[in-house]
Order: sequence, then structure tokens, then C-alpha cells
Amino acid sequence: MTYFKYLAIILLAFSLTAFSLFPAKQAKLQLNNKEKLGFYKTSYGFLPNNTLFIKNIVHPNEYVSNVFSKFDLNGQQAYQVSTYSDSIFDPRRFKSGNSYIMVLAKEGLSFKPKQFIYEKNVVEYAVFSFDEDQVLAEVKSKPIVRKKVVSSAIIKGSLYQTLLEIGANPLFAIELSEIYKWTIDFYRIQENDFFKAIYYEEFVEGQSIGEFEIEAASFSHLGIESKAFAYTRAEGEKREYFDEEGFSMKEFFLQAPVAYSRISSSYSPNRFHPVTGVNKPHLGTDYAAPTGTPIYSTANGVVTEAKYKQYNGNYVKIKHNDTYTTQYLHMSKIASGIKPGVAVEQGQVIGYVGSTGLATGPHVCYRFWKNGKQVDPYKENIAKANPLTAEEIPAYLEFIAPLHKKLNQLSLHTI
Repeated sequence: MTYFKYLAIILLAFSLTAFSLFPAKQAKLQLNNKEKLGFYKTSYGFLPNNTLFIKNIVHPNEYVSNVFSKFDLNGQQAYQVSTYSDSIFDPRRFKSGNSYIMVLAKEGLSFKPKQFIYEKNVVEYAVFSFDEDQVLAEVKSKPIVRKKVVSSAIIKGSLYQTLLEIGANPLFAIELSEIYKWTIDFYRIQENDFFKAIYYEEFVEGQSIGEFEIEAASFSHLGIESKAFAYTRAEGEKREYFDEEGFSMKEFFLQAPVAYSRISSSYSPNRFHPVTGVNKPHLGTDYAAPTGTPIYSTANGVVTEAKYKQYNGNYVKIKHNDTYTTQYLHMSKIASGIKPGVAVEQGQVIGYVGSTGLATGPHVCYRFWKNGKQVDPYKENIAKANPLTAEEIPAYLEFIAPLHKKLNQLSLHTI
């Protein structure tokens, strides 16, 4: 039995008017929306009081046509919805678990579908209105509320788990790692490290959508506390993060060439090779990660080699300046456009993790040269980039003073 027929039976049996099924909710909605009498407010805007609002989720192996048949909508209408441009509705993204809403209007003794609403993501939704023989469509957005938040905690287990424990959005871990990725190796976070942060967070319907803007942060790792402050050097320029003294939080090199991996083998002058079974120097750092994980250039530079070799597999070598060169081995494939002579930026994808060449599993072997000699990059003292000038420092220190004070006053949340 379709929803359409089911609702008609309810109407006839109980002589209910629209939404008298939910009298308490309807009364509350009318009370809260006196400025628009005759309508009630939903997450998707105002709807007339004589409508039914049915929310459901897409079930496994269910298509638009299956959903529409429940409400006596025909295949032609389902086809029109499915053939709209992908920017409005992509039927390939009509996935199990996603929410949809059918709005039905009272017509005589029955209800007729008037709108189909599909949540594209937590913010955007597509609205399809049924007008005689045509289907009209538009994309709308739910209201986003921006709130100022303060958060702090002593880390137990992992930063992600700690954020969950204190009721913060765990995606905030990514935002912190973006600021500190030049100075802190997040693969080596220790218990009793701690963080403090002052930031803005965006919410929809009271739920965080994982969008943040950090004003100030402090991160203590291995007993060393590092503060970071967002600052715009001049009107029209992008916000950057600087430390207490005005040095950029952005070092010349990234801490790692891949995100969210682990070090499977460190730089060593004498290592037992798992493939050859021979002790020999391992003049690189291996980062284990799933095949296809993006590999980033750790600094700006120019590609000098991008090819395949028997033992290196697919690899890329980049010269950064007269002093430093890096190399990335065992790629599943080299990124499109990466070839000798091409300039790359710090953080640009140059290839993807694989196990080509002499490798037992998917990883990237990261090699580092200083003045033509291979060295351990994590033992090098490399200066920070783009500090504030002496002329900029006074205004900067004045700007961060209240934020610095607030960070110091934040007490640490313990789990």
C-alpha cells in the first residue's frame, strides 16, 4: 500500500485535518511563527499548515523511482528529477542512509505530493516542486550558525579520541594538525601532551558541520609548548599563523610527505632489509599508508626526475634550492603533469602511495639530501620561513596580547 493511500485511509477514518496527528507540535510551531500565520517553519523553510511533512531515509538498493512509487508519483516524474544537472541532483549520490522529505498537500479527502526534498549534504538540499506536468528544481541551504568556542584538554590515547571524550568535534584534530604540521609530528603525539584553542565553529540545526576558524592555539608536545595566532599582515591578504615572537608557523619543509600514515622504518645507517635479507644503510624514512594515498611535495621546488627504476619503482625527485633535494619512492603512479622541469608547491600532490620497485607493502620512502649528501631530515635544524618584519612586530604583539592572555587562563580539561 502506498503512503498516498495509507494517508487517505487515516483521513477518512478519523476525520483528521492536516497535522492534527501532531497537535502539540503544530501548536508550538504556530506559536513560534506568528510573523507568518498559516505556515509552519521547518529546516527547509516555511510550509503551509495544510501539508504533511514525511521524512525518511534511502534504503539499500533503493532508487528515486522506488521512492516516488510509494507516493503514487510516476516514472516520468522520477526521470525528470534524475536527469537534472549534477549540480542540482546527482542520482549516483542517491545513497542508502541519506535523508529525503516528501511534502504532501491536502486536496479534498486525500493528499497529493507537492515537493520532494533531498539532502545533498549537511548544509545543501535540493527542492523539486511538482507543477502539473513539469518538475521545477532549485538548491537551497540551511542556516549556518557561527559560534565562538574555547577548548582545551590533556591528551589521553590520541588527539582524536580526546576530542570525542570532551564533547568536541573530532574533526578539529585535522584543523590543529594543519596549523602545526610544519612543527609537530602528529604521528608521534604522546600521552600528557595538551592543547588549548580559541576558535569559531559552524553549526547547522545545532550540529557541528566540521568547519572551523582558529584564532589562537597552544600545543604542548614532549614538554615544549608552541603557541599560534591567526594574523593578517595587510588588508586583502590571507590570514597566516605566527608564533609568540612573530615567526611563521610554516616551516620550509612539511613534517611528512603523506597525511595520516605511520613511520614503518626510520632513517638508519645499518638496517636489515626485509626483501633482500641483507644489512645495509636505509637512507630514507618509510611511511606506510594505503595504496593510492596522495603523496605531497614537502617544499616548493622543481622536479628533476619522475620515472620508474627497478628498485625505486615509480619515483619523483625534487630540487628545492642549492642546499636541499627530496625524493619519493615506490609510488603506485606519478601524478598527472609531474615531470622534469615542472615547478611544484609545498603540499602539492606529486604521486600516490604504492609498492612498486623493491617493496614489501604500500609505503613511500622519503629521502632527503643536504648539499648532495643524504641525511635524516628530522635531525636537521631548518629555519622557519617568512617571519614578520621588525616594522610589523609591534602591531602584531599588540594584536595577540588579549588572545595570549586568554590562552594562558584556560584550564586544561582532564579525562
